[in-house]
Amino acid sequence: MQKELAGNWEWLARYCASNNVAVYFFNSKESESKLFVAPVYHWVAPFNNPRELTNASFFQEGTLLGVGTDGYSKMLQEIERTRPREFFLLGGLYDINSGFGTAESPFEDQQDRLQSLLRKIDAKLLSPSRLPGF
Repeated sequence: MQKELAGNWEWLARYCASNNVAVYFFNSKESESKLFVAPVYHWVAPFNNPRELTNASFFQEGTLLGVGTDGYSKMLQEIERTRPREFFLLGGLYDINSGFGTAESPFEDQQDRLQSLLRKIDAKLLSPSRLPGF
């Protein structure tokens, strides 16, 4: 069973890498009810530079909020306006073979704005696990 499961993970990892798809899974030991209740925000940055804020796009439940610093600010405003108790903030796929780590973001230099907002509205940022091997 372990070998079969490892083969499935390997196939999924290869499929995602060849199709430039980021994959997340949610640990079922945590409350499964959070998965479809918590709002999802995400960003997409250039594949070769996840820290490039100028060309990063920000989304709420798949709806474009904006691009660059304005998009990031709009995302934070929406989070503050809706005041979710918990929410996901997912990143886009980028080339980790280009020297970037596995947790880069275009708003890396503005993390303090997000952290300040989390404290202000007393919200928790949910983090799904990355697919093993990525």
